[in-house]
Amino acid sequence: MPEMIRNDNGNLAGFVYVDIQNTTTASDYVATARNLLAKNVTLPPGYAIEWTGLYQYTEAARSRLMVVVPLTLVIIFVLLVVAFRSVSESFLILMSVPFALAGGVFLQWLLGYSMTTAVIIGYISVFAVAVQTGIIMVVFIRDALDHRHEGQSYIDAVIDGSTARLRPKLMTVATIILSLSLIPLSSGPGMEIMKPIAAPSIGGMVTSTLHVLFMTPCLFVIAEDVRLYWRRRAARERISAPGADPLSET
Repeated sequence: MPEMIRNDNGNLAGFVYVDIQNTTTASDYVATARNLLAKNVTLPPGYAIEWTGLYQYTEAARSRLMVVVPLTLVIIFVLLVVAFRSVSESFLILMSVPFALAGGVFLQWLLGYSMTTAVIIGYISVFAVAVQTGIIMVVFIRDALDHRHEGQSYIDAVIDGSTARLRPKLMTVATIILSLSLIPLSSGPGMEIMKPIAAPSIGGMVTSTLHVLFMTPCLFVIAEDVRLYWRRRAARERISAPGADPLSET
Protein backbone atom coordinates (compact mmCIF):
# COMPACT_ATOMS: atom_id res chain seq x y z
CA MET A 1 0.00 0.00 0.00
CA PRO A 2 1.18 3.57 -0.56
CA GLU A 3 2.74 5.14 2.50
CA MET A 4 0.90 8.43 1.88
CA ILE A 5 -2.00 9.68 -0.23
CA ARG A 6 -1.12 12.91 -2.05
CA ASN A 7 -2.98 15.40 -4.20
CA ASP A 8 -1.92 15.51 -7.84
CA ASN A 9 -3.83 17.96 -10.10
CA GLY A 10 -6.92 17.63 -7.93
CA ASN A 11 -6.79 13.83 -7.85
CA LEU A 12 -5.75 11.57 -5.02
CA ALA A 13 -2.44 9.97 -5.90
CA GLY A 14 -0.28 7.29 -4.34
CA PHE A 15 3.37 7.05 -5.39
CA VAL A 16 5.14 3.69 -5.70
CA TYR A 17 8.93 4.02 -6.00
CA VAL A 18 10.82 1.50 -8.15
CA ASP A 19 14.57 0.95 -8.07
CA ILE A 20 15.68 -0.84 -11.23
CA GLN A 21 19.23 -1.22 -9.82
CA ASN A 22 20.92 -0.45 -13.16
CA THR A 23 19.78 -3.78 -14.62
CA THR A 24 17.91 -2.04 -17.46
CA THR A 25 16.95 1.41 -18.63
CA ALA A 26 13.90 3.26 -17.36
CA SER A 27 12.24 3.12 -20.79
CA ASP A 28 12.77 -0.65 -21.14
CA TYR A 29 11.50 -1.26 -17.62
CA VAL A 30 8.34 0.79 -18.18
CA ALA A 31 7.63 -0.95 -21.49
CA THR A 32 7.90 -4.37 -19.83
CA ALA A 33 5.93 -3.31 -16.75
CA ARG A 34 3.11 -1.86 -18.84
CA ASN A 35 2.63 -5.13 -20.72
CA LEU A 36 2.72 -7.09 -17.47
CA LEU A 37 0.20 -4.83 -15.74
CA ALA A 38 -2.11 -4.81 -18.75
CA LYS A 39 -2.29 -8.61 -18.64
CA ASN A 40 -2.58 -9.13 -14.89
CA VAL A 41 -4.15 -5.99 -13.35
CA THR A 42 -7.65 -4.66 -13.90
CA LEU A 43 -8.04 -1.13 -12.58
CA PRO A 44 -11.32 -0.17 -10.90
CA PRO A 45 -13.31 2.73 -12.40
CA GLY A 46 -11.72 6.09 -11.62
CA TYR A 47 -8.21 4.69 -11.22
CA ALA A 48 -5.26 5.26 -13.57
CA ILE A 49 -1.53 4.52 -13.68
CA GLU A 50 0.99 7.16 -14.70
CA TRP A 51 4.74 6.65 -15.01
CA THR A 52 6.94 9.56 -14.00
CA GLY A 53 10.43 10.26 -12.68
CA LEU A 54 13.49 9.29 -14.73
CA TYR A 55 11.32 7.64 -17.38
CA GLN A 56 9.43 10.89 -17.99
CA TYR A 57 12.63 12.91 -18.32
CA THR A 58 14.15 10.32 -20.67
CA GLU A 59 11.13 10.31 -22.96
CA ALA A 60 11.04 14.11 -23.07
CA ALA A 61 14.73 14.27 -24.01
CA ARG A 62 14.31 11.52 -26.62
CA SER A 63 11.36 13.29 -28.26
CA ARG A 64 13.40 16.48 -28.56
CA LEU A 65 16.40 14.60 -29.97
CA MET A 66 14.17 12.97 -32.60
CA VAL A 67 13.69 16.48 -33.99
CA VAL A 68 17.14 17.90 -33.29
CA VAL A 69 19.18 15.11 -34.92
CA PRO A 70 17.47 15.15 -38.36
CA LEU A 71 17.42 18.95 -38.30
CA THR A 72 21.15 18.98 -37.55
CA LEU A 73 21.88 16.67 -40.50
CA VAL A 74 19.84 18.89 -42.81
CA ILE A 75 21.73 21.99 -41.64
CA ILE A 76 25.06 20.20 -42.16
CA PHE A 77 24.05 19.25 -45.71
CA VAL A 78 22.98 22.81 -46.53
CA LEU A 79 26.28 24.19 -45.20
CA LEU A 80 28.21 21.65 -47.27
CA VAL A 81 26.35 22.64 -50.42
CA VAL A 82 27.08 26.30 -49.72
CA ALA A 83 30.76 25.59 -49.05
CA PHE A 84 31.48 23.20 -51.94
CA ARG A 85 28.78 24.42 -54.37
CA SER A 86 28.18 20.82 -55.35
CA VAL A 87 25.29 18.63 -54.31
CA SER A 88 27.08 15.44 -55.32
CA GLU A 89 30.20 16.16 -53.26
CA SER A 90 28.09 17.30 -50.30
CA PHE A 91 26.11 14.07 -50.48
CA LEU A 92 29.39 12.14 -50.74
CA ILE A 93 30.64 13.74 -47.53
CA LEU A 94 27.35 13.12 -45.76
CA MET A 95 27.55 9.42 -46.62
CA SER A 96 30.11 9.06 -43.82
CA VAL A 97 27.20 9.46 -41.37
CA PRO A 98 25.47 6.12 -42.14
CA PHE A 99 28.85 4.37 -42.08
CA ALA A 100 29.52 5.87 -38.65
CA LEU A 101 26.03 4.80 -37.59
CA ALA A 102 26.72 1.20 -38.65
CA GLY A 103 29.88 0.92 -36.57
CA GLY A 104 28.28 2.62 -33.58
CA VAL A 105 25.24 0.32 -33.65
CA PHE A 106 27.44 -2.78 -33.87
CA LEU A 107 29.60 -1.83 -30.89
CA GLN A 108 26.54 -0.70 -28.91
CA TRP A 109 24.90 -4.08 -29.52
CA LEU A 110 28.15 -5.90 -28.69
CA LEU A 111 28.46 -4.10 -25.34
CA GLY A 112 24.75 -4.46 -24.57
CA TYR A 113 23.81 -0.78 -24.23
CA SER A 114 20.24 0.31 -24.80
CA MET A 115 19.30 3.37 -26.85
CA THR A 116 19.47 5.94 -24.09
CA THR A 117 19.97 9.70 -24.24
CA ALA A 118 23.68 9.27 -23.51
CA VAL A 119 24.04 6.89 -26.47
CA ILE A 120 22.25 9.33 -28.79
CA ILE A 121 24.65 12.08 -27.69
CA GLY A 122 27.53 9.76 -28.57
CA TYR A 123 26.10 9.31 -32.06
CA ILE A 124 25.78 13.07 -32.54
CA SER A 125 29.44 13.58 -31.60
CA VAL A 126 30.72 10.85 -33.93
CA PHE A 127 28.57 12.20 -36.78
CA ALA A 128 30.31 15.57 -36.46
CA VAL A 129 33.80 14.03 -36.53
CA ALA A 130 32.89 11.75 -39.45
CA VAL A 131 31.66 14.70 -41.52
CA GLN A 132 34.81 16.66 -40.65
CA THR A 133 37.13 13.87 -41.83
CA GLY A 134 35.07 13.54 -45.00
CA ILE A 135 35.46 17.27 -45.66
CA ILE A 136 39.25 17.03 -45.28
CA MET A 137 39.43 14.12 -47.73
CA VAL A 138 37.27 15.87 -50.35
CA VAL A 139 39.26 19.11 -50.02
CA PHE A 140 42.57 17.34 -50.70
CA ILE A 141 41.14 15.36 -53.63
CA ARG A 142 39.71 18.51 -55.20
CA ASP A 143 43.02 20.29 -54.74
CA ALA A 144 44.87 17.43 -56.45
CA LEU A 145 42.40 17.49 -59.35
CA ASP A 146 42.70 21.27 -59.74
CA HIS A 147 46.53 21.03 -59.90
CA ARG A 148 46.69 17.93 -62.07
CA HIS A 149 49.78 18.08 -64.29
CA GLU A 150 49.77 17.26 -67.97
CA GLY A 151 49.50 13.57 -68.71
CA GLN A 152 48.24 12.63 -65.26
CA SER A 153 45.06 10.60 -65.32
CA TYR A 154 41.99 11.33 -63.24
CA ILE A 155 42.49 8.20 -61.13
CA ASP A 156 46.14 9.05 -60.38
CA ALA A 157 45.14 12.56 -59.29
CA VAL A 158 42.47 11.15 -56.98
CA ILE A 159 45.01 8.74 -55.47
CA ASP A 160 47.49 11.55 -54.91
CA GLY A 161 44.83 13.67 -53.23
CA SER A 162 43.58 10.85 -51.02
CA THR A 163 47.07 9.95 -49.83
CA ALA A 164 48.10 13.55 -49.17
CA ARG A 165 48.29 14.28 -45.46
CA LEU A 166 47.34 10.67 -44.76
CA ARG A 167 49.41 10.58 -41.59
CA PRO A 168 47.64 13.54 -39.90
CA LYS A 169 44.26 12.03 -40.78
CA LEU A 170 45.17 8.69 -39.22
CA MET A 171 46.71 10.40 -36.20
CA THR A 172 43.50 12.35 -35.58
CA VAL A 173 41.33 9.24 -35.79
CA ALA A 174 43.74 7.14 -33.71
CA THR A 175 43.86 9.79 -30.99
CA ILE A 176 40.07 9.83 -30.71
CA ILE A 177 39.73 6.04 -30.68
CA LEU A 178 42.57 5.39 -28.23
CA SER A 179 41.46 8.11 -25.82
CA LEU A 180 37.86 6.88 -25.77
CA SER A 181 38.84 3.19 -25.58
CA LEU A 182 39.97 3.71 -21.97
CA ILE A 183 36.46 4.72 -20.86
CA PRO A 184 34.82 1.25 -21.21
CA LEU A 185 37.64 -0.18 -19.08
CA SER A 186 37.28 2.44 -16.34
CA SER A 187 35.06 2.46 -13.27
CA GLY A 188 33.99 5.10 -10.82
CA PRO A 189 31.53 7.96 -10.47
CA GLY A 190 30.13 9.16 -13.78
CA MET A 191 31.32 6.18 -15.81
CA GLU A 192 27.75 4.90 -16.16
CA ILE A 193 27.10 7.98 -18.31
CA MET A 194 30.43 8.13 -20.13
CA LYS A 195 30.47 4.49 -21.24
CA PRO A 196 27.27 4.70 -23.35
CA ILE A 197 28.58 7.92 -24.92
CA ALA A 198 31.95 6.39 -25.80
CA ALA A 199 30.59 3.14 -27.30
CA PRO A 200 29.03 4.57 -30.50
CA SER A 201 31.88 7.06 -30.84
CA ILE A 202 34.53 4.32 -30.95
CA GLY A 203 32.63 2.03 -33.32
CA GLY A 204 31.52 4.89 -35.54
CA MET A 205 35.03 6.30 -35.89
CA VAL A 206 36.37 2.95 -37.10
CA THR A 207 33.78 2.42 -39.85
CA SER A 208 33.60 6.07 -40.91
CA THR A 209 37.40 6.17 -41.25
CA LEU A 210 37.33 3.10 -43.49
CA HIS A 211 34.68 4.80 -45.60
CA VAL A 212 36.58 8.08 -45.88
CA LEU A 213 39.95 6.49 -46.68
CA PHE A 214 38.76 3.85 -49.16
CA MET A 215 35.19 4.50 -50.34
CA THR A 216 35.40 8.27 -50.88
CA PRO A 217 38.20 8.10 -53.52
CA CYS A 218 36.42 5.23 -55.27
CA LEU A 219 33.14 7.15 -55.35
CA PHE A 220 34.96 10.16 -56.82
CA VAL A 221 36.18 8.01 -59.73
CA ILE A 222 32.78 6.35 -60.16
CA ALA A 223 31.05 9.74 -60.26
CA GLU A 224 33.49 10.93 -62.95
CA ASP A 225 32.84 7.77 -64.99
CA VAL A 226 29.11 8.40 -64.76
CA ARG A 227 29.53 12.02 -65.89
CA LEU A 228 31.68 10.94 -68.88
CA TYR A 229 29.13 8.30 -69.82
CA TRP A 230 26.28 10.81 -69.93
CA ARG A 231 28.42 13.26 -71.91
CA ARG A 232 29.26 10.63 -74.53
CA ARG A 233 25.64 9.55 -74.68
CA ALA A 234 24.46 13.14 -75.18
CA ALA A 235 27.09 13.61 -77.90
CA ARG A 236 25.93 10.47 -79.72
CA GLU A 237 22.32 11.64 -79.53
CA ARG A 238 23.26 15.01 -81.03
CA ILE A 239 25.19 13.33 -83.84
CA SER A 240 22.35 10.93 -84.63
CA ALA A 241 19.72 13.68 -84.56
CA PRO A 242 18.17 14.55 -87.98
CA GLY A 243 19.99 17.44 -89.66
CA ALA A 244 23.04 17.26 -87.37
CA ASP A 245 26.47 17.88 -88.93
CA PRO A 246 28.87 15.09 -87.82
CA LEU A 247 31.92 17.19 -88.72
CA SER A 248 30.83 19.99 -86.40
CA GLU A 249 30.33 17.52 -83.57
CA THR A 250 33.75 15.94 -84.06
